[in-house]
Amino acid sequence: MARFLVQLTGENFLLNLDGDHGRFGLHACREIQAQSAQEAERKALIQLYHQLNLEERIIKHIPNPPRVVVVSCKKIRRIPLIGKKPGQLIDFFREDEEPDAGENC
Repeated sequence: MARFLVQLTGENFLLNLDGDHGRFGLHACREIQAQSAQEAERKALIQLYHQLNLEERIIKHIPNPPRVVVVSCKKIRRIPLIGKKPGQLIDFFREDEEPDAGENC
């Protein structure tokens, strides 16, 4: 299996931050083992949506649902560290601010 670095971006996430609601976008990266780039993209989206479903600050079941898309998917030759998983961080940013794409990769 090959390793892929998948960059994702999202928009229209309604977050509750200490009682203050706001619309946010996100950037995320996932390092995925897969047979193909298409499979890596699919796995990355599934992982991210699973992580987002566990996020308590995200207000769910809104009329205009959030959207996540794959920005890039690159084959990498990185050797994984034994016992360590790559970061699964999600960087949220206010939609009215200009984000720096891909800072967390």
